[in-house]
Amino acid sequence: MSQISLDEYQLITRETSGCDELPILALGLLGETIELLDSLTSTNSGKIVKEAGDVMWYSARIADVLEVKFSDIITADTTDGGKHHH
Repeated sequence: MSQISLDEYQLITRETSGCDELPILALGLLGETIELLDSLTSTNSGKIVKEAGDVMWYSARIADVLEVKFSDIITADTTDGGKHHH
């Protein structure tokens, strides 16, 4: 499989989206994040990768609905030195 850019990926998610309502997408992202967290207890790296991909899909859809380039989100996240305040 060839590599694609984040923005190309964002465009591809349009083809597989059944709903672009932000509250529904946010709930989907939450659900997939929970599944990702649950998969971390597994030794099955394929399951972890699949769930991480699902989180990325919802993140890309949310960005697309907001008319924000997915790559801009990643760039903005790295411009502060990757520091996150939790």
